[in-house]
Amino acid sequence: VLLGTKGGPSMRVVGPSTNPTSSLLDLGGIRIIVDTGIGVTRGILESGRNIASITHIFLTHYHSDHMVELGGLLSTAWTSGLDHTVHVFGPIGLEEIWEGIKTTLAFDLHIRQIDEGRPCLSSLIELHVIDEGLIYTLGDLTVNAMKNLHPPIIESYAYRFDCHEKSVVFSGDTTYFPPLAEFAKGCSILVHEAMLEDGVMDYEYDWC
Repeated sequence: VLLGTKGGPSMRVVGPSTNPTSSLLDLGGIRIIVDTGIGVTRGILESGRNIASITHIFLTHYHSDHMVELGGLLSTAWTSGLDHTVHVFGPIGLEEIWEGIKTTLAFDLHIRQIDEGRPCLSSLIELHVIDEGLIYTLGDLTVNAMKNLHPPIIESYAYRFDCHEKSVVFSGDTTYFPPLAEFAKGCSILVHEAMLEDGVMDYEYDWC
């Protein structure tokens, strides 16, 4: 389910718009979220799924339109009855982001444990800092990651989810990058970034 397909963090009143990037993938008996842009929490509800049923979150990179609602999603799932581990995957810097989320939500997390008897949210979150290659297996599900090309960001990834004879690839934000074709070869579904050529400005990055 494509919960949001808009590029960039800005939100405009005039004209049709969708939420920034986030997707929902049901594969191998688990409920996966890829990126957590604004609107991901509401999008999961509108897709007919229970917020507290999410089990895995994969972040392609840390531009705000791909991760700004991570804390909101996790805390809302928690207040909606989350009682199992949620595995969160992302590039280097994931631990610092999670610490920042906990600091921002510290009052609410503390008072709800006391007032509502909820479990400690941190005890339900397992972080996985990724690199290229095979990053996760669970039963028949395998997940591979590959660095894409998103200058000036270095730590930006594409993901491939394989289960039985089905596979789904998310390109993440990327410029022209031929290795992605080999990474996605034979997949059932490719969710790929696209840009309006007339809206692209030329930049020169010393990204290497």
